[in-house]
Amino acid sequence: MDRIRVMVCPPNEHAYTGKLKNDKISYQKITGGEYKVERADKNTVVIYNKAMTEKGDKPNRRVGDLIICGTFFLAGASDNELYEELDAEQIQYYNGILGKPEEITDEDMEIQDTFCRESIGKDFAYINNINFHMNHSQTDAKQIAESYKTADKTAAKEFLKDLHSIFVETFGTNHVDDLADEGEGMIHLPAVLQSEKTGDIRIGLVTVDAESSGEHWGTQHMISKGFFDTYDEDIDEQCKAELHSFGAYKYWYTPTYFGDIHVNKLDMPDEVRDMIKYAVGNDEQTQGMQMGEM
Repeated sequence: MDRIRVMVCPPNEHAYTGKLKNDKISYQKITGGEYKVERADKNTVVIYNKAMTEKGDKPNRRVGDLIICGTFFLAGASDNELYEELDAEQIQYYNGILGKPEEITDEDMEIQDTFCRESIGKDFAYINNINFHMNHSQTDAKQIAESYKTADKTAAKEFLKDLHSIFVETFGTNHVDDLADEGEGMIHLPAVLQSEKTGDIRIGLVTVDAESSGEHWGTQHMISKGFFDTYDEDIDEQCKAELHSFGAYKYWYTPTYFGDIHVNKLDMPDEVRDMIKYAVGNDEQTQGMQMGEM
């Protein structure tokens, strides 16, 4: 393909789409020099200036774990060194995430230097892969939430299995300890949650700091209208009620994470064990943690 449609994100400006000559020289012209390529999802790449980002020159936008500096662009992923064009869905999705300019402070750059962030990180791609999967499969959040109350929990099991499979595909491993060794920071882990108050269970994405032995930073709960956190703003009363009625909870990951020192090795309820065993396809030991009131 001689020219491809890409989404360009300049510093302090809104993103725009346009046709780009599909060769390395054109990539360098857009980014302003030597470029680095990372996955935004399994079908999309981010191409940005390597030296400017390392030096903190002309901060642009926060993408995953990294503040990218200088102009960058998104294109379709490819198996070779030239890339594909974006389709309408990719453009709409990433315009919603990266379309607006972002104010980056000197303090933000100092924090990045302190933590030595050198890449976007795979977790950014994991969340995007989940979102695209849910859209393509027309995931029925209400059906999943209703299945929590059933004996077999079929819809919930299938969705948890999808989340786990996407995790392994994106990160290339089922072991969080490996990711910690690779320098991954905040990671969303697919998990089963159990309410301390009612004993009810639901699926969640638990955010932990892999570099701090699993320190918990938040949980996205899968409820009847999708994934929500108790700290989300502008959610309707039904979502608020579903989130806050759950109360304090315990959770168990589907990935294996022996380095999580914050975990209490509690007995796992049979119904939770059944769901996780179905999701991972084997009977590996998993870990649980008890959370305080939210």
